Amino acid sequence: MNNKQTGSVRSLKSFSRTVGAVAVALATAGVVTTRAEETMNDPLQAIGTNSVAIGALYSCDITNVSFRVVNRGKVPVVIERLKPTCTCTTGTASTNQVAPGGEAVITLRFDPNTINGVFDRGVWVVTDDAETPYLRLMLTGTVTPLFSGLSEKPISIVAKEAGAPVTNHITLVAAGAGVLLGSPTIVTNGALRMEVMIATNTAETATYAITTVATSLELGRQTAEITLPVIGRPTAEPLVIRFSVVSGLELAAIPNRFDFSLDNEPQTYRVILRGKTAEMDPAAFTCAPALEGVSVTAVKGRRPNDLLVRIEVSPKGAEALYLSPDASLLLGYPGHRPATVTFANEAETEEKSGSRPSRLPSIFRSTDPDGKKKFRF
Repeated sequence: MNNKQTGSVRSLKSFSRTVGAVAVALATAGVVTTRAEETMNDPLQAIGTNSVAIGALYSCDITNVSFRVVNRGKVPVVIERLKPTCTCTTGTASTNQVAPGGEAVITLRFDPNTINGVFDRGVWVVTDDAETPYLRLMLTGTVTPLFSGLSEKPISIVAKEAGAPVTNHITLVAAGAGVLLGSPTIVTNGALRMEVMIATNTAETATYAITTVATSLELGRQTAEITLPVIGRPTAEPLVIRFSVVSGLELAAIPNRFDFSLDNEPQTYRVILRGKTAEMDPAAFTCAPALEGVSVTAVKGRRPNDLLVRIEVSPKGAEALYLSPDASLLLGYPGHRPATVTFANEAETEEKSGSRPSRLPSIFRSTDPDGKKKFRF
């Protein structure tokens, strides 16, 4: 072989190592790559295949699949760890050190409880080989939930007022024969009454028509959960139907946050309170809590469904806001969820933001004869 041919072979080997390194780097970053990094020169190789199709599974079908790997190299290979591609898959190895020509069995455990639809999951076998430290072992297939019709997110229910019952309908259909649901368990947050009625059609596959009636006992947001045990599949997790129930119309405060000072001067803030009713009456307006030195009044706004709220804070009231744990007011109107207006001391706000105070407290101020303020130090 002449010098030119030798240089070409070296270039080709260098190119191959570069391609392998790039593929491994992409794989480590979570990018799906081809198996360019797993050539016939790799020391640790899967016998037969590194990807097994396990077909269609139910979400409760935990599956174990074993792979045989062989060391084709001339030195021992140490399996440092098995890195799963997701929490649904774990792996165990029969040995951590594979001698030249020796084999190891790597078993993947796949739990499809959190998977829905087509999947491609597995583990990276991380070894101490400097050039090709990764071997990918994969499982593919499709996961079908035991029951269709179950919402992954909480079911949203809105009631215009407290005490108004709201009905909701859910249909759950079993994916296969012999899969049934047991009696429901209902848990609420205490301010909600939830009734459940279930009509069952146990043909070849069971169908459950579930009717719920939610009644909020007070204005605001409530939650509920209905738990249904699965019969016929011992490893199956119970079905959980979650509800988010909001009672009362929405009441908006514009703006809903103010910065106050601890100056020895009165301060006034104005809020537009916007409701969902046709016309709002200032006489029905409420505010809580009552704080010494904080006066809140309301008059009609420009729109029929608006109130203009005036919040007057005396120096004593500013101290009360400063000492209050949450420094907020709840503005209320019948049939609506209260709107919250929060207050923050301007000195603390500026301290958190890192800016200099826009004005100094009154102890650093004096007044000119003409009434204009000036700073004194």
